Amino acid sequence: MTEKLTNKELLEELSKRGYFASKVPPQVSGTTFEPDITKLTGNKYRFAVISCTHLGSRFQQLSHLYTFYSVCKKRGVEVVMHCGDLVAGVGIYRGQEYEVFAHGADAQRDYVIENYPKIKGISTKVILGNHDESFYKTAGYNIVKEVCSVREDMEYVGDYYATAVVDGIKIALMHGSGGVALTLA
Repeated sequence: MTEKLTNKELLEELSKRGYFASKVPPQVSGTTFEPDITKLTGNKYRFAVISCTHLGSRFQQLSHLYTFYSVCKKRGVEVVMHCGDLVAGVGIYRGQEYEVFAHGADAQRDYVIENYPKIKGISTKVILGNHDESFYKTAGYNIVKEVCSVREDMEYVGDYYATAVVDGIKIALMHGSGGVALTLA
């Protein structure tokens, strides 16, 4: 006879085995983090913001993403704050399956790990967006957290929202949901 586990115990056991399971989808997390400001020059702190890279989509702009990081490096930016939709996701809107070349969570995760810019001296703080959340909704898989667990230069800081505190100034990273990034005719 097997022992009956409570829901909490079952979730903990799944977590120990490397799975993520929850009764509720990701919510605005409110995570607060403090970037390293030891290199603050005068009263200036340089950072960059990007979102909706949708890697794995045929409409991604990987060359522009590399150019963006190159410009960041030239301007002395050490932290890029990514406001969600790191990947294309799945089932976001009708017909999206024809726009994605990296099919499934594993393929999109591996594509990001291999192809997202890795520039020495620049770290990327990332929140989850609605495209990223699509894998959570279908399989309980937080793709952003998984990418960041492999990439030392990337850090997962929350779902839909996080706050960076730089020398007492709060900077909100936010990702809305339900928008349309493309014009469809």
